Amino acid sequence: MRVLGSGICHTDLDIMAGLYDWARFPLVPGHEIAGRVAARGPGAEWLAEGSFVGVTWVNRSCMRCVYCHRGDFVLCPQALSTGVDTPGGYQEYLLASAATVIPLPESLSPVLAAPLMCAGLTSYDGLVRAGDLTGRRVAVLGFGGLGRYAVHFAVKMGARVGVVSTSETKRHEAVSLGAELFVPRSDAFDQLTAWDGGPEVIVSTAPTSELVSELAPTLVADGHVVVLGIGAHPLKFDSHDVVDKRLTVHGSALGSVKDAERMLAFVRAVSGQPDVVSIPFDEVQRAIALAASGKATGRVVLTM
Repeated sequence: MRVLGSGICHTDLDIMAGLYDWARFPLVPGHEIAGRVAARGPGAEWLAEGSFVGVTWVNRSCMRCVYCHRGDFVLCPQALSTGVDTPGGYQEYLLASAATVIPLPESLSPVLAAPLMCAGLTSYDGLVRAGDLTGRRVAVLGFGGLGRYAVHFAVKMGARVGVVSTSETKRHEAVSLGAELFVPRSDAFDQLTAWDGGPEVIVSTAPTSELVSELAPTLVADGHVVVLGIGAHPLKFDSHDVVDKRLTVHGSALGSVKDAERMLAFVRAVSGQPDVVSIPFDEVQRAIALAASGKATGRVVLTM
């Protein structure tokens, strides 16, 4: 496929920093990709040349295991990851398995479509697995590229949304996306506890384990912890909290092709999307530095 847009995920930064010891260097990062089919191999004739498609974390899978048979390629033990095991989206052309690409609606621009292939899909899948969010209090931890999509989708799903962030400068943006509560990390425990008795769902999008471990006790009974951001340390939950409050803890590994189709239908049905920052490919080092700084006003997307 000819790459038109490639988002910069925090996982890309971790990979480039050497935190994924199974990544095969040298490599081309990037797993949030939108573009057009440029050529097809045998068996891919169903996908017309010129089709607008997306590529996610899963570049290809075994197509034989129970997970592949049900379409959950992301759970395949032998799946190859885009931008880790295979060259990713920070390039002009990309090879991918036709079975794992996501057909995209022509109404989306490549710049808006690319982040949906990771930040959007991961957030959507994690929220959906927490059940009906209508009227429920959802606390989103972190307001980076992933957090923005979690806030946007949760609001559109009818939730009351609170945001926990270390950056006060992001308050206005969080409120503009529909958040009713914005609290600094330093005061998060007390303010979340006071939020009508506590959140019913906590969505951890920050690349840290400590924050969600610290704030899980603020959940009400039958609450959900949704882990999307990957931290360097183990998660720690008090077993009495988990048992006595009947808490549920789950993660989201992107979602399947069918989950992506549902997410795209949802995106078409609701208005707006979080802002993105578009930077041309020949300024890739500036783009990476901006993404790493945490000061970007939206997901950073490379355009070719």
